[in-house]
Amino acid sequence: MRVADLHLPSSRKLRVSPRSIGRAITIGVIVLLVGSAVVVLRRLDALPRTDDAIITANTIHVVPEVTGRIATLNVKDDATVHKGDVLYTIESERYELNLAAARAQVQALEAQIDLTNRVVSSQETAVDVARAHAASARARLKEAADTLGRLEPLLPDRFVTPQQIDIARTAKSTAESQLAGALSTVVQTREAVADSKALQAQLLAARALVGQAERDLRNTVVRAPFDGRVVGVTTSVGQFVDPVKPLFTLIDISQWYIIADFRETELPSVRPGDPVTGYVMTEPGVHLRGEVESVGSAVAELENLAIAGVPPVRRDLNWIRIAQRFPVRIALKDPPPELMRIGGSAVVVVRHGRK
Repeated sequence: MRVADLHLPSSRKLRVSPRSIGRAITIGVIVLLVGSAVVVLRRLDALPRTDDAIITANTIHVVPEVTGRIATLNVKDDATVHKGDVLYTIESERYELNLAAARAQVQALEAQIDLTNRVVSSQETAVDVARAHAASARARLKEAADTLGRLEPLLPDRFVTPQQIDIARTAKSTAESQLAGALSTVVQTREAVADSKALQAQLLAARALVGQAERDLRNTVVRAPFDGRVVGVTTSVGQFVDPVKPLFTLIDISQWYIIADFRETELPSVRPGDPVTGYVMTEPGVHLRGEVESVGSAVAELENLAIAGVPPVRRDLNWIRIAQRFPVRIALKDPPPELMRIGGSAVVVVRHGRK
């Protein structure tokens, strides 16, 4: 018998309908989607990710400390400067004159004090002499007073003459005048010493003014306090400036950061020290390395900024309750300088518990 002659019964033939195939495919896709969703959720729990992030860095507003007109402007917008570079200078003539006047005042006081000290030195000797004269005059006055006191009771009995009484009274008056003169000399020499101390105080104040004038003169030359990038230059030579309005902003390029807003439900998986991988929108193929520096402790809505310095984070929707976002500060490690721009969009993935 040939194999071709063998026929299976019709009841044993395998029949698969298109509906069964479609149902099986649908079930398989659903199982695959559910499995994928579970994997993704577990991965998101372990690797929190957000695209609500921007590049940033520390900045300072460059504000002059003295008033005047800009004499030279050595920077332009987006220029890179190094620590110690001269950014701009302010006309210094007025401050040079102030310094000269302050120094002249110091010299005048020093000369006056020197002269006064010489006077005081001589007067100190005179004080000792005046005190001795005062002591002698006091003794003579006591003697004259005692003599007059003894003679006056004898006058009624004519044991003494009126002339002797007059002589005694004159002697007492002379002694009183000599004592008053000696005491006046002592007071004058003491006042000379006090004048010297007052001049010393004035000299200290004048020297402080010299220091202030020197500082103002130094501040007419403004230098970069660190390596940075200049942005926001909108002025030119000749502009009158004062310590109120900043001239431009200086970005500290020594350290760049990413400020990433994470939902509060993801914060348990974000800790300071966690490694971070990120990239910027301009070069998504360049991976940036970083580390979580801090996790935000407070945010404020734009309508309520009662706490100074608290970053505002707007809710995406107001008509339903959604998880608030908190800023996470990420310090980047050796990022490409050409990709670093404050405000640039970024995406970050926190690798919690991983190195």
